[in-house]
Amino acid sequence: MEIVGNQIKGDCPICDKERHFYASIDTGQFDCKSCGIQGNAITYLRDYEHKNNNQITECLKSCGINGNGYVLSTSRSNIPCKYFDEGLVERYVNNISNDKLKEFAQERGLPVEVLKKYKIGINERGEFSLPVYDIEGKIRDIRRKRIGSDTISSAGAEVFLFGIEDLLLNNRIFVTEGEWSKMALEVQGYPSIGVPGASILKDEWVTYFMNKEVNIVYDLDSGGENGTKRLIKKLKSIAKEIKVIHLPKELGEGKDIRDFFNNGGSKEQFEELIRQAEIVKCGESIPLSLSEFMKQDIPPLEFYISDLLPKKGKGMVSAQANIGKSILSQNLALAMASGKENFLGKFSISPARVLYLDLEMGESALKERFQKMRAQENLTVDNLFVKYLPSLNLLKVQDNQLLERWITDLKIEVLIIDPLGNAWLGNENEQEQVSRLTAYLNNLIDKYKISILINHHWRKSTKAFRTGGQMAAGSYRWEAWLDCHITLEGTSAGITVSNQKNRNRSRFRPFITKINEQNLWFEFLADYENKFDENTLLTLFDSFGLEKVAIPKLIKQAKEQRICSETTLRKLLKDMTLFRIDKEGKTHYLIKKDLLNDISS
Repeated sequence: MEIVGNQIKGDCPICDKERHFYASIDTGQFDCKSCGIQGNAITYLRDYEHKNNNQITECLKSCGINGNGYVLSTSRSNIPCKYFDEGLVERYVNNISNDKLKEFAQERGLPVEVLKKYKIGINERGEFSLPVYDIEGKIRDIRRKRIGSDTISSAGAEVFLFGIEDLLLNNRIFVTEGEWSKMALEVQGYPSIGVPGASILKDEWVTYFMNKEVNIVYDLDSGGENGTKRLIKKLKSIAKEIKVIHLPKELGEGKDIRDFFNNGGSKEQFEELIRQAEIVKCGESIPLSLSEFMKQDIPPLEFYISDLLPKKGKGMVSAQANIGKSILSQNLALAMASGKENFLGKFSISPARVLYLDLEMGESALKERFQKMRAQENLTVDNLFVKYLPSLNLLKVQDNQLLERWITDLKIEVLIIDPLGNAWLGNENEQEQVSRLTAYLNNLIDKYKISILINHHWRKSTKAFRTGGQMAAGSYRWEAWLDCHITLEGTSAGITVSNQKNRNRSRFRPFITKINEQNLWFEFLADYENKFDENTLLTLFDSFGLEKVAIPKLIKQAKEQRICSETTLRKLLKDMTLFRIDKEGKTHYLIKKDLLNDISS
């Protein structure tokens, strides 16, 4: 472990990659350039040590770290803060009656439960009170409000972010104006933080947003508009992503997210606003000279499946129906989940937690296939998750939420969709709709750091069918979107695997495989450049299951499987050693020599 600038550099505790783990001395934020994990002390203990909140607090205390897991900015004044007594808050809580609480809940448009959670009370002046806690759990302000009046701070208080725990514990955060809007979003299930004013974000708070996905939901007024600009300016160099969510102007001047929901706005409608949000470029910096760029510690590109599926990338397997692309994807899913190091002697494999979505086969057939594939080696498949979905539309909010919950809960690293055409209800003649789907898949990759492998049917023949199996006018966009793309042609006895695209490496040369009918695993036969030798001829002959095969049938099969031309086959027949030709009849037949005990002939 070493110190580089203001960072500590060492081995990653998750993937064990040497010298790829960085932790900021100033903020406590960490990330690994190899496996992509990131967060702070709290998220590490929560996500990778699986500790609950109480255990996290105790662990941090035992290490001499305060409850935030961050190092506070040194730019902050050393003037001691005024803290309010917790007993004072409890007294205010005890002062409030249920009727008063319900009255206030109605006035704020919020459920009683969320007000209780945040310890709403009544002070000596008859004002409703709300404590604001800092990252150490100390009360920095007691906000005060009368019905019909503005919310104000207590005398001598220091303003602070409201709901700081949500900001510290979540990588995706919604920023609102004030505590009441924060509560409104929390009720809908969104982790959120309330700033004490649209234009207020102190410098010492900025580090809390490091590497966060920030969604700004400010009020519909000039203050909200100007505050959004100020917030973007402060966060754009430190946040991972910033989105500006624009509330409908029909709500009216000065309205906020509470008004949106209280006026009938649904969560689905809010999700649509999120999809339409303005995206701000983050982390902008001036271009580097090549010499400076070459000094950057940039991790090398890594693959889950070499030459097919990069980490945090997208790959495709395409073919006509009944060629074997689903079997190939199932083989690959098992190989990644079970820890196989190699597939077909061609693809190196890295272990991954895989979610295989079957959209057409059905549970019975899927189970039968995986039973056969596992039988020979008794593979461990605890990291493979399988789901049959008779219907799926990735342009539908409810389906998105379900899929993303699975990805999060199961800690998925690779998502396989089989087939692509059944994953949405869009029109592939409309390039805009195709772009919406690729945009959503890109969002999944970016948000969850996953890789996506999709299967695609060739449904009509075009001059470009090998490069994408075009289904309609918009389908060429898949090829532009992909990092890697392979195609399959032939039959189960002789399948040509071709590399149509590889964004990051040279395309591999085509080769021939077959599917083992007993265990349903693909098996390597021959490379393309030497693909039609006598061993390949032997495989072609055996595919008929006969003692002798008419040469015209061999020629026809070789052409249909795109193995070779008639000229190439006839040339090989002249030089072969394992076969002889029966020329007694009008039709000539190929016969194995060992079947006739004439190896020496």
